[in-house]
Amino acid sequence: MSAGRAAPMRVAHRGAPTRAIENTLRSIRIAEDAGADAIELDVRATRDGVPVLLHDRTLERFFGDARPVDAVDLAGVRMLDARSPDGVVERIPTFEEVLDATRTTLVVDVKTASMLAAIDAMITARDAYARIVFNGEPAMAEATRRAIPQARILMSWAKPELPPDELLARVRPFAVNLKWTDANAAAVPAYAAKGIAVWCWTVDDPDNARRARDAGVAAIISNDLDAIAPGLA
Repeated sequence: MSAGRAAPMRVAHRGAPTRAIENTLRSIRIAEDAGADAIELDVRATRDGVPVLLHDRTLERFFGDARPVDAVDLAGVRMLDARSPDGVVERIPTFEEVLDATRTTLVVDVKTASMLAAIDAMITARDAYARIVFNGEPAMAEATRRAIPQARILMSWAKPELPPDELLARVRPFAVNLKWTDANAAAVPAYAAKGIAVWCWTVDDPDNARRARDAGVAAIISNDLDAIAPGLA
């Protein structure tokens, strides 16, 4: 690591998914207690419009229910549970519960633009914008900028080519979130030349963490912060 360069932020991907079911309150608290600098999470809406934490469109993968979450009211979602590897029963939390239960920076991947107004109201009511980052693909990033002009936006980008200037002007991201590949790693200096910080996802081994650190990324999103620690030492 170059002299004077800060170590990358360590961002826990959906909490601590190697220890507890992703996007649950306990998973998030484990990551927070372990010293994560920020926690990435996914938000979808129930049928009655309540923002809850879930990455997938359906409830199948962890909760054994093939229905889309937006086809189930919050009361039905509350009835579902699953066991983490250590046997603890986990349930799907609401975004509001997570806001109230945490103190760390939250990187919020909103899956449906219709939720933005409700999410904005929850954050505003708690005066919590200082610890909120919105993460999303370009279309969602643009929708977020329109709905929440003051949002700090991390725009996801999968290609080695830099995003078009017109898109960057519309979204005004403070950073771009790159899928970590060799081609994307080579593009980091080009982002730096434009004054755009780079985050990367998802890095789960020390060698790639070291490469990302040496490339100058500002933050590394990982499923296993303990695993990447040797690469950031």
